[in-house]
Amino acid sequence: MLASIRVKNFALVEDTEIQLEKGFTVFTGETGAGKSLLLNAIVLLLGNRASASWVRKGALKAEVEGQFYFPKDKERLKRLADMGYELDDLSDPLVVRREFASAEGTVSRIWIQGKAATRAQLQEALGDLIEVSGQHEFLRLNKPNYILEIIDSLLENPKVLTQYKESYEELKKLHTERSKLDLLSIDNLDFLKVEVSELKDICKSKDLANYEEDLERQARELSSREKILEQIEKCVLLLDGSAGADAAGISELLRVLDKESRKLGQLTSADHLAEKLDQVSVLLSDFESALLKVKDSFSDTNFDEVEIVETLSKLKRLKRKYSVLDASEFYALCEAKAEELDQLENLSERREVLDQKILKQKEDLAKKAKALSAARNKLIPSFVSKWEKGVRELGMPHAVFSLKLVATPDFTSIGQDQVELLFSSNKGHELMPLAKVASGGELSRILLSLKEYVAQSVSVGVYLFDEVDTGIGGETAHIVGKKLAMLAKASQVLVVTHLAQIAAFADEQVLVEKKHASQSSRTELRVLTKEERLSELARMLGGQKLDSAKKLAEDLVKQVKRELRV
Repeated sequence: MLASIRVKNFALVEDTEIQLEKGFTVFTGETGAGKSLLLNAIVLLLGNRASASWVRKGALKAEVEGQFYFPKDKERLKRLADMGYELDDLSDPLVVRREFASAEGTVSRIWIQGKAATRAQLQEALGDLIEVSGQHEFLRLNKPNYILEIIDSLLENPKVLTQYKESYEELKKLHTERSKLDLLSIDNLDFLKVEVSELKDICKSKDLANYEEDLERQARELSSREKILEQIEKCVLLLDGSAGADAAGISELLRVLDKESRKLGQLTSADHLAEKLDQVSVLLSDFESALLKVKDSFSDTNFDEVEIVETLSKLKRLKRKYSVLDASEFYALCEAKAEELDQLENLSERREVLDQKILKQKEDLAKKAKALSAARNKLIPSFVSKWEKGVRELGMPHAVFSLKLVATPDFTSIGQDQVELLFSSNKGHELMPLAKVASGGELSRILLSLKEYVAQSVSVGVYLFDEVDTGIGGETAHIVGKKLAMLAKASQVLVVTHLAQIAAFADEQVLVEKKHASQSSRTELRVLTKEERLSELARMLGGQKLDSAKKLAEDLVKQVKRELRV
């Protein structure tokens, strides 16, 4: 349920908050006070697109915040948890807040439980929590798929629809794969063989990324080979001294120093000095060995500079050719090209295999479509009967529906059925498409009856009705009010209405009132007390100041209480 809503700088609302209860709540007030705009604020919390025109004049942004409770809706709670919006306690509310900018503003943000979210995430989280019924949905009544979706939601065995959809998706995948094969051309076969050959050749290395780095390092070293060898020779001379010259190397000087330090150790207690020199000798020997290894590596005549340069050049060429940034990407590319080559080499065979799979899948889908149609047709008589009954109770005693499933030649995502819905509200009149014969008031009652019937089988958290009282009054309005009250026993029902006969059935009444100041106007919302509610009902019946209207309001409330107790 929607427990509270707060709006700030929204249309004529400056800053207001109302708490909502379970059951049936009506929003009433003078025409132009902003009742329907309040419903726009509510659907913003479901992820609907915001309009800059809704921002209060003079403000840069508007804010809408709502608190929702659904402790028993395990599927939704899991969905929220998977999205990162887990509730600490099931009794805690989910808080949704939106800010959106005026034409001059720049802010447009959404938060769920204090965490930033996108409009798509908000739609995924709450888009199906509130069933909104307004003029847009009256139009949906005339779309065949809308009725079919409702029928499917009431199926005794919903698995027939699930199984059909799974089979349909599998067929789509097979068609996609077949389309890809159709795009392949045998003319590319020889060209593809060359590509696969050169890619496999370059992919022989186990680690292409490091291989390229090693080659580049070797190329850099090769370009400085003479300088490196010259530097190594200098180090060797410093170690061993110049051959045929008087200059001694470090190794010779160290031997002399060792000899003299040992003599010193015999004359004094400083024999530890010789031990220190032993350590130096070991380190110097290690250095000399390492130096000679480096020298040998650069003196190796098998070190092929030409091969390194050519390999690097080949790598760079192929990277440009295949638009590859990193050499390691060649593995995946080679695999993909090899698979494409395999498909080309076996193209006719693969097409034949896929065609057989598609044919078999179509046969399976046809069986599932037939089972789905049978399940729908089984439901339709009781569906139409109960729908008709509900509409007749709403002031159309001669209402008749005709609902048939017409087979379509092609498979669709919802089967091979199309709904043909005909209607007549007058006795003896020809059945015609709903859009051609039903008025706005009739459509609102037809929709309400449909919602009432669906609510008996499908759990909906919140129903929101706008324009449900279009074109009705008197006894029909009274019946509509009672229907809404019955609907509110299982779900929260929020209704905008101008009719006292409907408002009297509500558990709670919210007054939407426009206040005028010298320079501006603003809309305020408040939950009415018992006495205030009688006064508002009297206004709706004809005038607050008329004793007859007040008496009529009191009688209306008493009558409603009696009826709801029955």
